Amino acid sequence: MKKVPYVSALLLLSLFFCLAPAPLPAAQEGDVLVVLRGFSGTHMTAASLERGTAQTQATLAAQSVGGSLTRTWNNLSEAGNSIFMRVHSSTQSTEQLVKAFSERKDVLAVSPNDKISALFTPDDPYFTDGSLWGLKAIKAPEAWNISTGANVFVAVLDSGVLTQHEDLASNLDLSLSRNFCAPTEGSPVNPDDYIDAHGHGTHVSGIIGAVGNNGLGVIGTAWNVRLITLKVLGADGSGLISYTLDALDYLARLLKERPELRLAAVNLSLGTYTPRAPKNAKKEPYWHALKALDNTNRTLIVVAAGNESLEVGVPAPHKDTSAFPPAFNKGDFCYPASFPWLNNMIVVGALDENRSAPSFTNWSSDYVSLSAPGDSILSCYFPGTKTGKPFSPDSKYGTMKGTSMAAPYVSGAAAILASAYPKLSASQLKAALLRGADSTHNPIPSVVTNPQGKHLSAYGFLDIQGALKYAEQPLSPEPLPTPEPGPYDDPSYTPVRQDSSSEEGSCDSGFSSPLLLLPGVLALFRRWRKTSEKREEARKV
Repeated sequence: MKKVPYVSALLLLSLFFCLAPAPLPAAQEGDVLVVLRGFSGTHMTAASLERGTAQTQATLAAQSVGGSLTRTWNNLSEAGNSIFMRVHSSTQSTEQLVKAFSERKDVLAVSPNDKISALFTPDDPYFTDGSLWGLKAIKAPEAWNISTGANVFVAVLDSGVLTQHEDLASNLDLSLSRNFCAPTEGSPVNPDDYIDAHGHGTHVSGIIGAVGNNGLGVIGTAWNVRLITLKVLGADGSGLISYTLDALDYLARLLKERPELRLAAVNLSLGTYTPRAPKNAKKEPYWHALKALDNTNRTLIVVAAGNESLEVGVPAPHKDTSAFPPAFNKGDFCYPASFPWLNNMIVVGALDENRSAPSFTNWSSDYVSLSAPGDSILSCYFPGTKTGKPFSPDSKYGTMKGTSMAAPYVSGAAAILASAYPKLSASQLKAALLRGADSTHNPIPSVVTNPQGKHLSAYGFLDIQGALKYAEQPLSPEPLPTPEPGPYDDPSYTPVRQDSSSEEGSCDSGFSSPLLLLPGVLALFRRWRKTSEKREEARKV
């Protein structure tokens, strides 16, 4: 990427003003995630990373930049035909490592090992009396006459689960559940310690699959589903991206070893903000890990849109002033919601009981696929754990709000569809959920960040009955169009060096005259029109 040292003040004032934020620091200095290109003409295998040439390649690559290899994700590497690895250095900074790896021809992607957090807003967590308005709104009771999610699994990547909860215990598959979150960075991980010490994962799990027809508490969207708990967030509701890669690597192995396993969805009610633009997604190890899972076409990736009243896929127009340190800086993007080119990912925004957009929900008529209930949602909970208090019987349920609560409704809906139509691929499940959505409830968020009056989502409000009806017809195996990233870039972003065989073009961000912007603007308009026509065509089918 070229940089122009001088731009006229007149041009800045007449066109736009862009302040590049300082990149958010990695959780640990000198800690990066890397994806290496494999040797030409060979297919990557998990075995070669355990003791073969690929392991040697990864070790030497880490040493070449003054670091050491701390982890490889062998199953993701095999699924993605590349080497997924984590590198640490006590002598090189994160920025130096990213720069050094970016200059290597064999590097596909590199990024700091950032932190991710649960995407929710606490709302009277001790509240134990309320109605489950969300289930009625998405027409779940009507769908239960057809399916309740039996013989289907949903993986929940979150803060764990309260295994003894009366409304969850019998739906939890503890034999497949794992913990990937270290108590402190660098300390040993106990894979069986998936007990929730925060409350978020338990609440999310209850929305997906709290036990039904048992005369207790609440009921989940798919109340006969099997829940796989994969703990990637700690007691403070945050965790490193590498923990999520651990979980995705585990799922890649599980799908390989269990071809009969029906994994309807992977629920990610979490996110992070970084200044790295969506069009650079292929340079992100996180994206490559999700893409490896996406390519199996065996599970949906259901993602929360975020709760900052911002447009997904577009740089934040201001710095977060509600928290210190800020959750995001001006120019940051929300991930994984802003990742493009993932055929089986569904990004979910929130609506309230009146089918209006609550002030907190992120939105996008391109990146956000659906909306679902996300305000004052009653589910399984145990607030006492947040303050170190032991679990008490009087705090088994509570309300929370956020897109973290909206996403699990979609994951539960996916389980119902997968149970009713076991032969559908992930892309076909997605098509049924999106094309069966209620397009009449797709409000325009009334927030200052939406001056153009764009709708909250691309397809509307989740309607399980509509999705089941849509799935009755023969469905095309072709995936729906995915969002095309905008022209946004970050001046501080260090692009990964590409060799001549790469299909990716170069990008010149410099300009000295408004006329030089015209070809880019016209190209952007043509791309927008083409994408819009495809989406409109898809909706008519």
